[in-house]
Amino acid sequence: MKSSLSFSKRERVASGGAKRRAIIVHNHIFKNAGSSVDWALSRNFGEGFLDHRDDLNMRRGAEYLGPFLQENGHILAVSSHHLTLPLPAVDNTVLLNLMMFRHPIERVSSVYHYERKQVTASTSGAIHARELGLDDYIVWRMRPDVGRTIRNFHAARSLPPIRPRQAISESMERDARNQLMTTPMLGLVENFDESMVLFEEVLSPYYPAIDLSYTRQNVNQDIQQSREDRIEAMRKVISDRTYQLLMENNAVDMRLYEFCQGLFDERVKKVIDFDRKLAGFRQRCINNH
Repeated sequence: MKSSLSFSKRERVASGGAKRRAIIVHNHIFKNAGSSVDWALSRNFGEGFLDHRDDLNMRRGAEYLGPFLQENGHILAVSSHHLTLPLPAVDNTVLLNLMMFRHPIERVSSVYHYERKQVTASTSGAIHARELGLDDYIVWRMRPDVGRTIRNFHAARSLPPIRPRQAISESMERDARNQLMTTPMLGLVENFDESMVLFEEVLSPYYPAIDLSYTRQNVNQDIQQSREDRIEAMRKVISDRTYQLLMENNAVDMRLYEFCQGLFDERVKKVIDFDRKLAGFRQRCINNH
């Protein structure tokens, strides 16, 4: 896809004309509207955007990512499902972390239905989603020997790597909050347009021509349905015990979600003429169709 910013233009505007290079690092969380974010990044940066799929290397963390970004000077935005914190320090470079947060309970049915559609996938999640109903799938996912995909997943992705069976302690939760506070681009899936406007505000000093208007990608739920309605629809097909189990295993994520909502609201209030900018952004999205 052709970039809306030419390479030479990007070089000039990075860091407001200073020598430092600015790189967007998208902590791409599964089923958190990351594909729509990546679509917008790819549209802006073209070959300067990388959807990083070398998971084994990315799991090595800063020791891999730092040299990789130094060796690939054309990259100005990178997205990974397996980003490992903390981010590296890269000479003459500012790394701008981006992360989308989503209501952890509302997200569950989206994960399940997506994995269920993967008819040829051989991952344990896809296999169990195809073989089990939603209730049994949730119970299976709550086991400590199964991946955290719907079990305090946001908290785990806001921390340095933790052991699969490791419980998230109070100190780890504080560390996650500190990480979220220092994440310059922290968005909410339920307020996607507002999040993209906030991201444009953060990026405009580095990329004045940034335009994150988008076409929705990889949507498998009725986006007209409210969050409450989607949760209620899920509750109707699972037992009370399973729902309680789900809440118990996402207690940290629920607290972090409320924390993120507060941060998000504070950041919106600080943007001058936010409503006007939001209306303009939504018009640009309409023009994309």
